[in-house]
Amino acid sequence: MDQGLGACVLKNPRCAEFVAAAILHFDLERYFIDSFVVMPNHVHLLARLEPGFPLEQIVHSWKRYSARQVNEVLGRSGSFWHKRYWDTLVRSEEHFWKIRRYIARNPIKANLKEKEYLLYLPWKGTVV
Repeated sequence: MDQGLGACVLKNPRCAEFVAAAILHFDLERYFIDSFVVMPNHVHLLARLEPGFPLEQIVHSWKRYSARQVNEVLGRSGSFWHKRYWDTLVRSEEHFWKIRRYIARNPIKANLKEKEYLLYLPWKGTVV
């Protein structure tokens, strides 16, 4: 994924902002976002869910909203996101810190320029 394969639609800052807006819409209500990065062709996110809000429903909501917006910008219709997603249960404090570092470093590892990704690190006061 980090090799930039595929259309890389999320390299477009406007498209990346729609994804970020979808993610942040219910932050502090249905979930608590620790950090995320919108890469050119995928997203990494670290969050804690509130009880009563299943991950499947939350991800579906993010995908549905952002797909409509991105498709409108691109002048197209149809599916945008892969049907599946990959989730990981954070099993320890060490694992939490490893994921957090991975998210923060992912754009650097992929050799992306500043405007080619959107990085949200609220604990650092950073939105790049």
